[in-house]
Amino acid sequence: MDTTSVISEVDAAVAAQLQLGEGDPAVAAAGDALRLALGPALRQGAMDLAGQAVAEVAAQLPDLVVELVVTDGEPSIVVRQSESMTAVVTDDLEARMTVRLPKALKDQLEAAAGSAGDSINSYVVKSLSTPSARQRHRRRYTGTFET
Repeated sequence: MDTTSVISEVDAAVAAQLQLGEGDPAVAAAGDALRLALGPALRQGAMDLAGQAVAEVAAQLPDLVVELVVTDGEPSIVVRQSESMTAVVTDDLEARMTVRLPKALKDQLEAAAGSAGDSINSYVVKSLSTPSARQRHRRRYTGTFET
């Protein structure tokens, strides 16, 4: 997130409004004090908003870890898989099942399994073994959200 440019825009807007009282030293002093106080308040507000965004994203993606990371004073939202997710062992598979499905869905499964680096069988077993698959179908997003 680029909070610095937003804070600069607010500062420029306040400075433009203060030009209306140009020539009055009391207005200039009050304006300078206001602009000085607004910077930290706006930075804190940006961090609070980023924290609220993290909470909302985390509520929508309960199987993932959602974090607020601050780098060089700028917040960013990072979404990653939890290290505590249980690994699915596909070596001791005993049951067998045949499923009939549309060719388009089979093609989607093959593509998803290929991009995950799994066989179709392993991909389906892993997908069905996750807690979210048992609760309801959800999309997973990984990576960093940038604005």
